[in-house]
Amino acid sequence: MKLYQIDYINSYGETEFVALTDNPDAWIEENNQQRIAEGNEPECFDDFEIFEVDLWLYNKENKWKVN
Repeated sequence: MKLYQIDYINSYGETEFVALTDNPDAWIEENNQQRIAEGNEPECFDDFEIFEVDLWLYNKENKWKVN
């Protein structure tokens, strides 16, 4: 599974962790739906730094369900 870390780039050029997702396109769509519902402007990918991250799962006894 490919995972992507999304960091917001603030007005000072600093990055702030926002989310981990397997689908950045779906994430930005949902993010913008929430922003618009709250009366804010939508964001674009240029507002973020997005990069692929590695994931290692070792504990197979615990089953994790991702919604």
